[in-house]
Amino acid sequence: MSPSKPEKTFRLVKKASLAILVLGFALFVGRGTYGYVHGPSITIRGISNGATLTDPMIHISGTALYTKQLLVSGRSLALATDGSFDETILLHPGYNTISVIGQDQFGKTSSKTYALVVKDDSVTNVAMNNTTVPINNN
Repeated sequence: MSPSKPEKTFRLVKKASLAILVLGFALFVGRGTYGYVHGPSITIRGISNGATLTDPMIHISGTALYTKQLLVSGRSLALATDGSFDETILLHPGYNTISVIGQDQFGKTSSKTYALVVKDDSVTNVAMNNTTVPINNN
């Protein structure tokens, strides 16, 4: 004797409900493990690679997700509970690099490096006999 139509429908609904429950659980668990699998995620605002600046003080901020430790140019920064950070850095006249390195609890790292040039208006370079000599305008 074959099952009646209501019994078939009930079995189908039961199997579909179980499949949705298992899929939902897998997505929930998978979403929570993203940081463990992929390591730190760093987003930086207020700085662009290759920029030429006239002010040696630069303010950078951003978010470091899945990060236990954040280093900006070798200095450790404290992260807020949501992973955000704010920092002001004093650059030297000329060429500068700023490195941002995040490390998670498993040792995985993520890094970004920015090259910046600070233009110093107080120094003018004058070419004399194939050599460049800085002359201070102050």
